[in-house]
Amino acid sequence: MKRNILAENMKRFATKNLNETTKLDPRFAEELQDIYRKLTQGEFVTDEIIDEMGDFYEEVYESGDLKLIQLYDNLRSVAEDEPGDQLLPVVALLKYINKPLRIV
Repeated sequence: MKRNILAENMKRFATKNLNETTKLDPRFAEELQDIYRKLTQGEFVTDEIIDEMGDFYEEVYESGDLKLIQLYDNLRSVAEDEPGDQLLPVVALLKYINKPLRIV
């Protein structure tokens, strides 16, 4: 039997296949969309970024998706900034996970 060394090492080091889509809890996108809605209305969302998005910390890091982790960290790093500064990281995350920018 032929061994797939790449697949074995990816499993061993808990890394993600580049073609594999990260599966996130649907609440992740819902929370992001809620944060986006609030930001577009000029609301401060510091608590939401820290508390609500913090609930997904392990899931994001365990995904092994380096781009997702970077975008997530970018959002968390602006948690105490002004709404205008928080908007770009939210938009980037929503686009990355292929979710529409909804204002409900």
